[in-house]
Amino acid sequence: MRDWFESLQQRERTLVLAMAAVLAIAIVYFALYQPLQQRLAQAQKSLDREVKLLQWVETNGTKLARLGGSSYGGSQSNSNGSLDRIVNNTARQYGLTINRLQPQNSKLNVTLDKANFSSTLQWLELLQQQHGITIDSVDFRAESTPGLVRARVLLVR
Repeated sequence: MRDWFESLQQRERTLVLAMAAVLAIAIVYFALYQPLQQRLAQAQKSLDREVKLLQWVETNGTKLARLGGSSYGGSQSNSNGSLDRIVNNTARQYGLTINRLQPQNSKLNVTLDKANFSSTLQWLELLQQQHGITIDSVDFRAESTPGLVRARVLLVR
C-alpha cells in the first residue's frame, strides 16, 4: 500500500489524503455524532413527556392522595354483583375502555390504555367509596397525548 502511495504523483497524493480525511470525518459523524444526537433528542422528548405527567399529577394531587389509602370507609350501597361486572359497568359510566381484565383469586387486574387521567381517578374513587373495592396497587404511565395515561390497577373486594 505504501509503495503504491509513493508511486503516485504529488497532486494525486494530495487528493488521496484529502479523500481519506473526508472519509474519516464522515465515519466519525455517521458512526458517533449522529446516533448520539438522535438518542439525546429521544431522551429529551421522554423527559418532556414525564415532566408534563408530573405536572398533571401535582395538579390533581388531592384526588390522587384520596385514592392512595388502601381502604376507604365509604358506603357500599351498590356493591351487588361480581367484581368484574362492577368494574365494567362503572368504567363505562366514566367513558373508560378496559383493555384487559385478569382475575387473580379474589383480586382483579385491570389495564386501561389511552385513558383520561382525571376520569380514571374519579372512577377509582367511585369504586372505593360506593362499592367498597380496595385499590391494591396503581401504576400510571404517560401516553404520547397529554392528559392520557396507561393505567394498571389491581383491585380487591
